[in-house]
Amino acid sequence: MRTTPLASLFLLAACSDPAPARDDAGTDASQLDASALADASAPDSTTGAPRSGLVSLTHTNLGSHVLFGYFGPGTIEDLRAGLLFAECTIDDERGDCIALTCPGGSETATHDAGALSASIDGVELLVAGEPGASGIYSALGTGAAFEAGDVVRFAATGADVPAFSADVIAPSAPAITLPTTISRDAPLTLTWGATTAESVQVGLVGAGTGVRCIVPAARGSVTVDPALLASEALGSNTLLNVTAFTTTEVVAGDYALDVSVSDGVSAPVTLE
Repeated sequence: MRTTPLASLFLLAACSDPAPARDDAGTDASQLDASALADASAPDSTTGAPRSGLVSLTHTNLGSHVLFGYFGPGTIEDLRAGLLFAECTIDDERGDCIALTCPGGSETATHDAGALSASIDGVELLVAGEPGASGIYSALGTGAAFEAGDVVRFAATGADVPAFSADVIAPSAPAITLPTTISRDAPLTLTWGATTAESVQVGLVGAGTGVRCIVPAARGSVTVDPALLASEALGSNTLLNVTAFTTTEVVAGDYALDVSVSDGVSAPVTLE
């Protein structure tokens, strides 16, 4: 399992550039059993410092799709865990789920990968010609970006990050009906139907904070401990997303990259 889609959400929420949409991705939105992951980080050949990045194409039922990219210092494991900035913390961990905080206005060094694009069968879906002011790549499209089984090709022309390309098979969205209200005092169990994805991420995303759960897609359900829902920092109005995703690991020079395609459903919910 990998942790890309929601990691990208926290990056978008914490930086100054307006986020075009919320999914990878889920990082992205992508996915958190770090002990089960091979160490894919590659050291900086000059300083010994690792470099890594996240790239994702995410579609949701909200009628939009987002191309996202982040490249910078740090290990791929930290990015998978959601530790996107020095100020980010994992506040609690219960079962398959964690609570994360990334303060608004957080800053980190980011690296340029040239123009970043996603295409299917040679037809360009989205292009982010350069990173935004925060150093993050984001491009927004409307309508359906792909169908399950499509091969999405990602490519970067290269700059600080060497040029790279990667192919990822698009998964099917999880079949699920989202609640409109969630009790903070009881476990939250969500169940979904079959999907072709490797993993499913459940996320509750607020302003610079959130709860994220990652499980194998075949499990079909996840339960969030009420202790993770009790935090006042999460707020009473938040975004709930359930995202199915598939990820390919890529090495571009000194950079370890997670490249993912995700499809899911999102809706505003009230915590009470």
